[in-house]
Amino acid sequence: ELARGITLVNDAYNASPESMRAALKSLAIISGPRRSVAVLGHMAELGADSTAEHDSLGRLAVRFDIGQLIAVGEQARPIAHGALLEGSWNGESEWVPDVDAAVARLAEILLPGDVVLVKGSRAAGMERVAAALTASVGVGRLGRLGGSA
Repeated sequence: ELARGITLVNDAYNASPESMRAALKSLAIISGPRRSVAVLGHMAELGADSTAEHDSLGRLAVRFDIGQLIAVGEQARPIAHGALLEGSWNGESEWVPDVDAAVARLAEILLPGDVVLVKGSRAAGMERVAAALTASVGVGRLGRLGGSA
């Protein structure tokens, strides 16, 4: 639990198609009536199945009614694309180029009470998103978070 009632689910150590699907399902359950935010990096070592597996995650996020999806890094771009093809609109899903952009975007969009999942393969560096979120939200430094610092 972070400041302003934000819940962080930090599962940034590793990612496979199965663990990503399970994490999205858990996020949908944990968040209940609160807004869910999934910040997802790529899954490494998928070979020829990489694009299809990432695309299917974006589609699954829409099916689970995840409130906000942020795909982080070039290899995760198909996650956001899959969500768009599945019916995401109005900025519910988006792609950002790197971890720093993800942290900046979270600073703009996080609201009190949000439940945030951070997940990706170790190579994606998603633990830096979780660490920045913990440091910033924990001490109230995300400027526009809920309208006050």
